[in-house]
Amino acid sequence: MTSVRRSEASSFSAVSNEPEAPAAPTSKPAPKAVPRPSANQVESHPAPQSAARPIDADLVNASTDLIKGYVHPGIFESNRPDLAQKELSKLPAREFSAVLGKLEQSGTLERFVGQLSPEQKTAFLDTAVRKGALQRQAGHPVGGPLQPPAMPSTYSIPQSAPLALAQAANQSNLDAAGSFYGAQQAYFDRYEAAAKACTSGAGLRAMGPPARVEFVPDGISASHPRSNQLSAEWLGAHRFPSDARLHKAVSDKLSDFIGEARAGSVFVEGKVEVDAVSKKVSLEASGRIDESGKAEGKAGGKVKLPNGFLVGLDSKGTTTVGVHGGGASVAMKGDKVAVAITSDDPHSKLKPKFELETTAGGRITKLKAQLVGSGVTYEKGRGQIDASIPAKDSAGGYAFYDSAKAEFGGGMKATLKSGEDSITLQAALGMQGLSEANARHGLNGVGVWNTPPELISGKEWKELGPKAHDTYRRLGWTEQEWTTRVNGRG
Repeated sequence: MTSVRRSEASSFSAVSNEPEAPAAPTSKPAPKAVPRPSANQVESHPAPQSAARPIDADLVNASTDLIKGYVHPGIFESNRPDLAQKELSKLPAREFSAVLGKLEQSGTLERFVGQLSPEQKTAFLDTAVRKGALQRQAGHPVGGPLQPPAMPSTYSIPQSAPLALAQAANQSNLDAAGSFYGAQQAYFDRYEAAAKACTSGAGLRAMGPPARVEFVPDGISASHPRSNQLSAEWLGAHRFPSDARLHKAVSDKLSDFIGEARAGSVFVEGKVEVDAVSKKVSLEASGRIDESGKAEGKAGGKVKLPNGFLVGLDSKGTTTVGVHGGGASVAMKGDKVAVAITSDDPHSKLKPKFELETTAGGRITKLKAQLVGSGVTYEKGRGQIDASIPAKDSAGGYAFYDSAKAEFGGGMKATLKSGEDSITLQAALGMQGLSEANARHGLNGVGVWNTPPELISGKEWKELGPKAHDTYRRLGWTEQEWTTRVNGRG
């Protein structure tokens, strides 16, 4: 391997390479101690020598040639990036930057960086920080329950950084960001699972709010001549973490705790109205079940109508509807429900067909309901409404929207009359939007992780009213805790 020793290269100038008189020795003041940076501070190591001291051109040339020999060895020799790294670490700060500049111009710096192992590359970047060619942005802990990952330390790339050094620092920042984003997504998934496992509002309050989505800075100076090239490497490099499912899980849990339907859940509702004027009997029954399994209904009475219609209802919610030439069944096995109503009677104007199936948990898996060619269908998360208006106005489709309840949907309704008597069947498929209560408690964490506005204004527990009492109790509040907070003792 051919190399130039420092003693042989000391008589050459970095500018002209002509022999020159040796420079008079200069005194070098002792470097001052540099305090370690705290969180969010930039760590840098400026040159400890006086700015007035000229760069040692002989040292720059000798080191440059020596490093070139290590990076570009002879035919029968191996490259030695470790020795090149050792030589760089010996240089003073100003000479270090000058050598990097000369190596960059010859293409040697890029080759040298490419020869480094991951560990050696980290050591090289840390050397650049100590010499003032790079700066380091210190990492810091991220607050939140369930141990969210800490923000990693990254390198700040100044305008003067040679391209090969800037690219190495940029790649290190990209790798750190990728690891952090993966750890952050795992944290969000962990929090989501914990939120789903909560069985009470008090348990969710005790967990505390999740850590926020954090983004790793690229550290690239906008004034760097290749800033656009370096920034382009960040585009599409990472799959950013998402806390959307986490907040959906929290919103669903809060909805369950305060007795509201979950936002985005599908519900099916039906209604039967019987008006038997001749027998002076009037009957109405309705029922509703949402996708999460929450069901409600009311029914009562019994009446027999002409033309073979028979409706039987009881307070337990069991309903049977009989039609000539068809049949009806309501089956309950454990907590599974299956309902089927069919009619093949050619004289029936309604021609009803109805099927409903739920899982053991009460979630709707299948729904089909048809009356006079109109119908609603729902299966495995997908729903459809078909409405056709016959020549007579006895049946048709409709839509509904309730801003107060944040509900919308549609369905069909059909009425069959027999003299003064009539029977009306109605079925609808709807969706629960985000109600004001859900938004207030779910999105902002009011009463869960944030202080309720009534408490901020100093309202006593007895002034809240029954509905607020029920809501806050479901979220884990007690009258004693509320009173303590109002009196400023908690």
